[in-house]
Amino acid sequence: MEIRRAVASDRNEIVELYLKSQAATGIPNPTFNPPDELGQKLYNRHAIERFVAIEAGRIVGHGLIQEPNPDNIDSWLSRSVDKNIRIIELGAGFVDPDYTKLGIWTALLIHRLNYVDEGFDSIPVSATWDKNKHII
Repeated sequence: MEIRRAVASDRNEIVELYLKSQAATGIPNPTFNPPDELGQKLYNRHAIERFVAIEAGRIVGHGLIQEPNPDNIDSWLSRSVDKNIRIIELGAGFVDPDYTKLGIWTALLIHRLNYVDEGFDSIPVSATWDKNKHII
């Protein structure tokens, strides 16, 4: 497996992969984010960097480092001593349902944590659902 930075030409494959993951897991709830809106929501986030996992020449996993959802910042900062810190969110990590339990999500998480550790003076925050047991 190879992990690399995503490039613009990966966009459609990433969106298709996310829709496939959502259909297999129901996370997030398709009635909350209907598939016809999901591609736009997924790719319009405040991305700092995107990474993809490649297996057999295709994208089988995706991991995003982004500016956090503004709706969550006050809640996260309320638990911090320093109210002026920069927060980075490790969000939108997902894996092709046909490639689960192979360590792809974990490898993407470690890759993103290392990227943040090497390049940012901030606190990474991961937002994930506890129901995401399929991705391990």
